[in-house]
Amino acid sequence: LNLPFQLKFGEIGDLKISVSWNFLGSRPVVVELHRLFILLGPKPIADWKEDEEKRRVHLHRQKRIDHIDLLLFDLQAEKGGTAGIPTASGEQSSQGFVSRMVTRIADNVEVHLHDLHVRLEDQDPASGGPPFYMGVQLPTVRVQTASA
Repeated sequence: LNLPFQLKFGEIGDLKISVSWNFLGSRPVVVELHRLFILLGPKPIADWKEDEEKRRVHLHRQKRIDHIDLLLFDLQAEKGGTAGIPTASGEQSSQGFVSRMVTRIADNVEVHLHDLHVRLEDQDPASGGPPFYMGVQLPTVRVQTASA
């Protein structure tokens, strides 16, 4: 995400992943995290370089373009009635099916956070002022797709 924070400490009390193997493409994969503690601090100013930021933005845009190209390729393969790219032996590759299945699973992941604690600390502010501390505690956070 390249935020102006860095992770100083993190702890997960419990992690539970629920996968409905028989309905993998149609039911969500649920990831539950209990007692999640996150301690953030400011990223050093020296780590914020303009050239690096431009390079990061360019790579992010390139990844988005590559993803769109892959989706368009899969759509063209579906319209053409093929499930993938013919291999050297003349058989159809299942790459198109696997790619669509992975995309469907990734688009259908739910994340449930229980007892979330996030604390931001700045022991030595760049402004020279007193130390800064801020915290947020949330009993439950659910992240799911809009269609769920």
